[in-house]
Amino acid sequence: MLDSRGYRIGIGIIILNERNQVFLGRRRELHAWQFPQGGILRYETPEIAMYRELREETGLYASNVIIVAASQSWREYQFPEYLMRRFANYRCIGQSQKWFLLRLIKQDATIDLCTTTNPEFDAWSWVDWHEPIKRIVCFKQNLYKAVMHEFAPFVFPK
Repeated sequence: MLDSRGYRIGIGIIILNERNQVFLGRRRELHAWQFPQGGILRYETPEIAMYRELREETGLYASNVIIVAASQSWREYQFPEYLMRRFANYRCIGQSQKWFLLRLIKQDATIDLCTTTNPEFDAWSWVDWHEPIKRIVCFKQNLYKAVMHEFAPFVFPK
């Protein structure tokens, strides 16, 4: 679903384990690392879309996690020109996302990247909190920094 400006409406997910490490997946074919994310379908709320994407991209169920926080605002990033796509009469120029911070509550839950016929990721890792900024593609770095800054007080309370 695209908004009137050409941004795909979606969600992003940061998953924490018991050591406050975050889940990072490597996108198939692109070999780019990122947090789970995906589009919101017309009939979905952001929370429903988040749980669907969580299951599709990581194999985790809603019962495996708790929501720690949701971003106060929608965050956007623009694609570089070579990644902009056309859909019928619309041009997708980037994404506008609601972000969720989740904590894994079932530590023995199994990550399964192959729950769909077309998996998003081909590898994954638990990494330290600041590692994603080093690995993410440059056009998403500002968004990741902003979201992680917003969620940091929930991860590292004073």
